[in-house]
Amino acid sequence: MSVLVPMCEAEGAIAKFKGASSYTKGDVISEYVKTVAATKMDYSFVKACAAGVEAELARTATKS
Repeated sequence: MSVLVPMCEAEGAIAKFKGASSYTKGDVISEYVKTVAATKMDYSFVKACAAGVEAELARTATKS
């Protein structure tokens, strides 16, 4: 998932995402991710990316 790259590279981004309420997770995505695969982020895309990041973090948490 290419949205994870800028989230993982930015210091504190994942911690900020994890600490955000479900209503503000999209704001955290918008702060760190401006484009994904040359596609500018709009509201729907930010919401979908936030859900994807949340799912990936949950998946990796169950593995560790």
